[in-house]
Amino acid sequence: MSGKELRMERIFKNGKALILAMDHGMGMGPQPGLIRPEETFQKCVQGGVNAILTTAGIASNFPGSFKDVGLVVRLDGAFTILNGGIDRAVPCFSVEHAIQLGGDAVACMGFVGGTPEMERNSLCALASYVESCEEWQIPLMAEMIAFDADMSPLVDTKNAALAVRTGVEYGADFIKTPLVHDKEDFSPVTEGSFKPVLILGGGKVSDEQLLTSVKKAMNEGASGAVIGRNIWQHESPEKISRALSEIIHNGKSVLEAISISKL
Repeated sequence: MSGKELRMERIFKNGKALILAMDHGMGMGPQPGLIRPEETFQKCVQGGVNAILTTAGIASNFPGSFKDVGLVVRLDGAFTILNGGIDRAVPCFSVEHAIQLGGDAVACMGFVGGTPEMERNSLCALASYVESCEEWQIPLMAEMIAFDADMSPLVDTKNAALAVRTGVEYGADFIKTPLVHDKEDFSPVTEGSFKPVLILGGGKVSDEQLLTSVKKAMNEGASGAVIGRNIWQHESPEKISRALSEIIHNGKSVLEAISISKL
């Protein structure tokens, strides 16, 4: 078994994973749920998250939080809410630095569409990170998003499949991506990828909407989810983490999961 495979097993349990995304502070500043990250981490680990996606600064300041879960370190950034969104992300940190922090995997954005310059720069950065990850035997999670010419995300099946397959073709080990619209099928997205595909949580929604989306994704071939504010802004991060984990790992229904989230 390679070093990369060993690290993947720190994140994926029987091929599935629930990852808590707590990398928002680098662009959004202190938010409820992010102000005392160690407390939030503890609750979510108790709820059953398999890994935590976070920043270099959080990883270095709270190393004890990651002893029982996988650590995924974000490598890109260089933007805040004062100057636009994630489409401005550029490489900031090295793979070697993530390893020094104890990372089990690293993460970066991957854009298709939008402006030609943005797409080119993003995919070239992704390729460079893939080469470093192969050298150091550490998995790479690519957050693949398709954009139209007006920089609006495209979450239809055709474009989602293009975004995900692009990330895999460039060498990513697993993919984070938006779920397609409710009336569209996510199966072609997962069937077109020979690496695990995890859906992202997106904006704040109700528990029922969140759990329904994750259940749909799992039914249509996803390997799990990477959820941020819908966990760390929840009134009970532990309970919603447990509900999500039960859907992802044990195939619970949405109704069963909702009851778990309210225990």
